[in-house]
Amino acid sequence: MNKRVIHEVPEADISDETLMLAYRNGDEGAFVTLYRRHEGSLARYFMRSGCSPMVAEDLSHETWMSLMRSHRNYRIEAKFTTYLYRIAHSRLIDHFRHGKATPVMDCDDFEDMVSRIPSGQDDEPFNVVAQHQQTEQLNAAIELLPTLQQDVFRLRLEYGMTVASIAKTIGIPVETAKSRLRYATKKVIDTASL
Repeated sequence: MNKRVIHEVPEADISDETLMLAYRNGDEGAFVTLYRRHEGSLARYFMRSGCSPMVAEDLSHETWMSLMRSHRNYRIEAKFTTYLYRIAHSRLIDHFRHGKATPVMDCDDFEDMVSRIPSGQDDEPFNVVAQHQQTEQLNAAIELLPTLQQDVFRLRLEYGMTVASIAKTIGIPVETAKSRLRYATKKVIDTASL
């Protein structure tokens, strides 16, 4: 798809994959759109993996730079998010492998949690507090999982990835991803009393 066609279609109607192909073909505006769409979720991925906000920002930047360096080789083999999070996961593994790990931070973001309350739900303070407590229980249960299970569980829960996409992102067999997700889900349910 050429630049002109991309810009004639409303931005929200253009798939990530189409934008990435346009960027590969020289449309820098397509990259900006992808960046805007995914910058927040990418930073949250790193923070929920135990990175401080500053380290998460650095790793996000490294991920986008890696994407920029390799964009001419992009082929649609899976969803764009699978491609992006494969790069992000590699950056995270490199970060931990080189002994740059930082203590796990408290990822509770009350404002973010409040914004996720479904419309139509009662906004009474009691309900907001109850949901915040459930979120705290869930986060605490996830933090108790082994790192390999946390990765799979977070990619499924927070980013809605399929097991196949998770396997491709992390670079493991699909059956291993299924097994890790099954064990992680059971442990979280048992621990958080969900």
